[in-house]
Amino acid sequence: MPEVHITAIIGKHTRIGPYSILEDGVEIGEHCIIESCVKIYTGVRMGDNNQLLHGAVIGAPPQSGFWHQHQERSGHWRKQYFPGAFNGSPLHV
Repeated sequence: MPEVHITAIIGKHTRIGPYSILEDGVEIGEHCIIESCVKIYTGVRMGDNNQLLHGAVIGAPPQSGFWHQHQERSGHWRKQYFPGAFNGSPLHV
């Protein structure tokens, strides 16, 4: 059974898989699919017709060391470019 905080807002016809966790203040739109073992952190707002696959983590700081070094140096988050990070294609995060 998923763990959904009492303040989370879930849209109509949205499915949440087992062992998923939605923290306080999360807003999920209509007709979304949240598969099993997904973690959505406080304050995430997601629109309609989205799908999060098994094990996705949304709203947490990135795990890339490069990203963290940049964040520490500048004091804020900025989009970074990781060439070849996804099937040889550029990935923007």
